[in-house]
Amino acid sequence: MKKLLALLTAFILLLGFCAGAEEAEPVFATLGQAMEEAEFEGNIGGDGTYWVVVVVKDGTPLRVIAETTEETEALSDARFSADIDNFEAAQAAFDEHLKTLPVARTEELTVQPLSQEELDLFVGKTIGEVMEAGFEEESIGSFENEIVFEGANGIYLYEFTLNESYEVYVQHSEEGDCSDLTVKSVRLSGFSRNAVDLRFHADGTVDPVTDGWSEFNELFETISQVIEEAQNGGEVDKEAVIARLTEILPDMSEEDLRELVDLFLLISSYA
Repeated sequence: MKKLLALLTAFILLLGFCAGAEEAEPVFATLGQAMEEAEFEGNIGGDGTYWVVVVVKDGTPLRVIAETTEETEALSDARFSADIDNFEAAQAAFDEHLKTLPVARTEELTVQPLSQEELDLFVGKTIGEVMEAGFEEESIGSFENEIVFEGANGIYLYEFTLNESYEVYVQHSEEGDCSDLTVKSVRLSGFSRNAVDLRFHADGTVDPVTDGWSEFNELFETISQVIEEAQNGGEVDKEAVIARLTEILPDMSEEDLRELVDLFLLISSYA
């Protein structure tokens, strides 16, 4: 179960690193210094071995990489052993600690984003077609009276403004399918969460997802679906979730299932 919880933590942070990236001089002494002295792109992640932030210094995007410590692991574990009342404080302590980690190396991100000419080809296409072209959804919602779909393509994030009204978007959301909403305009909006994932290399190449991750992603999707089905008026029938998961995952003890569902719901409440 401890291994499973560690995987869940890694998945929520959208990580999964590997070694082998080309090294450069550290440039910054700590992650905190990088975040303060350069343009911090808001992405930070780690996998128990490395912690990474993306910054832009003098117009050059850099991935700043630090190694984890025993204190990092302890503070990370403390977040998920804390009750709801203390979770926010534990998370804040962990975030502050990450800023103190010494930088092991930096990498210049040399992969280039899609050009505006390439992006303009998606105008008039549906979100379904955008995702079939290789974009991964990071978010979709209403912002400043516009419906915006954020899609990751490798290291970069793109913002697709949609044609439809808020009422149409709400209707499709309630039906659980926004794939046929159409694109009005699209632009580069920054770096995706993949930018702190060392499976995605600085030159744009990427390592394939391992079988272990595929299995865990399937478990995550299963739990998400069961919890969604058990929701009634915003409340989750946890006993119904446990009963259903017991059928789907007969090899997992009820105690482990309860711990996993509690953790999932706790993290989801702070997402």
